[in-house]
Amino acid sequence: MFKKVTSGDAIEVKANEWNAMLEAAEAEINRQGGQAAWALKSTLPAGCSWAVNGTGKNITAGDVVAVAGFAVTPPDLVSAPVVRVATPEQDDTRYIAVAIENSPVDAVFRVRLQGPALVKIATSPAAGENYLGIGEDGAIVPAENGLARIVTCVTADDITLALVVLGCGMAGESAKRGMFQLVNITADAGSPTVRICDGAMPDSAIAGIANVNNQSYSCDAAEFALSSSAQYFYLKFSAPDKDVNAETGEQSPPEIKIVAFADSDSVVSTDRVVYRLIGHAWTEEPEPNEDDEEPAKPVVKIVQDHPVGNLVISWFGPCIDLLNLDGETD
Repeated sequence: MFKKVTSGDAIEVKANEWNAMLEAAEAEINRQGGQAAWALKSTLPAGCSWAVNGTGKNITAGDVVAVAGFAVTPPDLVSAPVVRVATPEQDDTRYIAVAIENSPVDAVFRVRLQGPALVKIATSPAAGENYLGIGEDGAIVPAENGLARIVTCVTADDITLALVVLGCGMAGESAKRGMFQLVNITADAGSPTVRICDGAMPDSAIAGIANVNNQSYSCDAAEFALSSSAQYFYLKFSAPDKDVNAETGEQSPPEIKIVAFADSDSVVSTDRVVYRLIGHAWTEEPEPNEDDEEPAKPVVKIVQDHPVGNLVISWFGPCIDLLNLDGETD
């Protein structure tokens, strides 16, 4: 342990202590030199990159740009890789980024390549428009595919802001669709309606295949009218009747269908019936607009609680009763 001394005092320093002082001094020199020489080094947030503004115009924080390769000569003072960005073109399939600070032409600035970002979009998303797309003149518009998934939007003073997640999706890849998907099928002049079906083939007669205890069952598609009160949609599976038909010598077949319950209803599975939540939906009144000649239509809100695809249930409720068809138990 080092001790303080006064001027003129003799001191004795061991070799390991001397070496420790030299290493500490060298580390401090490097730290101070690093701060001066790499002024930008520690200011790059996670998921971000340095970029050169190759758009030919000034960039404002929140602007969407297309990644157009690496900068040929990385600028001095920057230790991380540097990309070159350009103005997006209509239906652009290049990776997109969002500026997180203003930048003049040909300057170095920071962009977000992955993770959450806030951007201005031209219009609010319609049903199925879950991603950012590039429209005419490079306008940022909602689309059915893209590299940034839209999480939520808010409109105020004629400006629509969208919270997006970059890197969530692929160019040309639509939002996932499949069995047991809630699809808005509201007609232009009709009441709000949701169809629970195979989203990849909405007109199909079946909603999907449910696997109950490794047995496959086909479930018919179903449609439900919506209101401002939320409805919860379940797949209902009823076990075969344990009583054997005297004429056929067989049990009645199981029943599988999609049913709806109000949010105030209590839904409880039993040893004869099991319920599996698929999703819920409701309507909301849009903000009034004095310029609209006709009343605005209710907005359909859909929550896909069960991921689209096969619905698998492992259910042991009725096993004892099925094994004891005469109703006796051990």
